[in-house]
Amino acid sequence: MMSEEKLDQILDRLNEISKWTKLQGLEKFSQIVPTILKSDEEKIAFELSNGIRSASEISTQTGIGKSTVTAYWRKWAKSGIAEESKKFTGRMKHLISLGEVGIDVPIIPKKKSGESNNE
Repeated sequence: MMSEEKLDQILDRLNEISKWTKLQGLEKFSQIVPTILKSDEEKIAFELSNGIRSASEISTQTGIGKSTVTAYWRKWAKSGIAEESKKFTGRMKHLISLGEVGIDVPIIPKKKSGESNNE
């Protein structure tokens, strides 16, 4: 059996590795995201994709078509910058907020009354 001391050393080492891995991941993320999220519209949809909001909710909030949001979700999942929500099947969650890596998020436009989201 391992001693408490040995387990604490292993835990400390894993925490150290985790910090460096996260740092490398953040650097890589901040480099590849601008090549994937090409428009302000896409950045807004990405930021709102928190695993809780549905494509319909994002569409209603932004005026971006629901089918466009779901197409973005497929693209982001394939590129590895988003994953399916663990809580809500069929919804996507960004891996990290754009602001956390220093990428500005455009202001979400106010939808004009009577405007349609259908595509």
